[in-house]
Amino acid sequence: MAPDDDGTIENYFFVCGSPNEDMGLIKRFHADLERELREQLGRTACGLLRTRPHDLEIRGTVEGLKVGADSIRCMVALCSDLFLEDNWSGQEWAVFAQRVAQLRYAATELEDGLLALIWDPCRRPVPSAAVAAELERGKAGMPRAYARLGIVGLMRTKLRGPDGYYAAVRAVAARIVAATRTDLPRTGTDLSRIEPAFGPQGLVPARPTEPRRRQRGPAVQLPLPRAGGQRIAISYVGADQEWADWVEALLRRRERDCDVVQVRWTPTRPESLTESVGKIREEDAGTTVVLLSERYQAQRPQTPDRGIEKWEVLGDEWPLPSRLVRVRIDKEPLPEPLRSQETVKLTNLDDDTIDGFLAMLGPVSRRDDEA
Repeated sequence: MAPDDDGTIENYFFVCGSPNEDMGLIKRFHADLERELREQLGRTACGLLRTRPHDLEIRGTVEGLKVGADSIRCMVALCSDLFLEDNWSGQEWAVFAQRVAQLRYAATELEDGLLALIWDPCRRPVPSAAVAAELERGKAGMPRAYARLGIVGLMRTKLRGPDGYYAAVRAVAARIVAATRTDLPRTGTDLSRIEPAFGPQGLVPARPTEPRRRQRGPAVQLPLPRAGGQRIAISYVGADQEWADWVEALLRRRERDCDVVQVRWTPTRPESLTESVGKIREEDAGTTVVLLSERYQAQRPQTPDRGIEKWEVLGDEWPLPSRLVRVRIDKEPLPEPLRSQETVKLTNLDDDTIDGFLAMLGPVSRRDDEA
């Protein structure tokens, strides 16, 4: 769903999970679920995943409950041993379950939006009969191996067809779509008085525990491109050819002494985003400008390993020594992990916006005949 006039985004679902899980896998599942929702709804569909600094600050607070469990239509609970030990996940579950109880009392046949998924199969007994019942209910329509492997296991086995990971994503998306057909009222009570459904009992913790992170090498301080003779690559898809031409003309019109090369990504061939980045590497560019739009995305991935490279390569793990400038050229919300990354918005082409974009590319070098 497109942002409202004030820049906010209406979310169809929120992800409830332990911060100690592999966040890379959770981001991947979240992005795939957004994509599938878009296919089924015929419009952009977003979900809340707490990865941005503000979202992480309000995790564990009444404000966090208000903007998540007490307002968004569907809860996608990623159940595992870590999940059932997490006090905040238990708090979100309890708040959302109280909303669902009102709906079930009125009409039990409606999809209520409480989606308890086996993220990683539990090795220990499930401490709540209510959670166990929801996990059993959530098996309906899922691949045969889902109960044994969980979502994470389906990702790693790379099965295709009705028994594969993407079949599970489609089933979850279908339940979210079904839930959107009815309203789900807020609790109407003091959220701070609702006890967690599981996890250590008591007050909601002020901050979550530190999530596990993938090991990365030391940060590299990249110098600004030199004023003269810098090479800039423009990454784009064919549908945005006019934008690529406009950006190249803009760079030359502003008297930049630089060499501009366009690197077209052709996902319909199919060409992976990683392969396209390899072409940019061959151009030896000092700066890469990537033109992000609703069209800058791969076709529906057929295997899990093709899906993960769709966006991660443009996130914190940008593999090239060149500077990366992410530019949004339409108002459609970006998928994770790009939604929480720094971007330049060219949706409003006034002089200040254009000057700000050019300033990010480094110093201007005017030609002698124009000085």
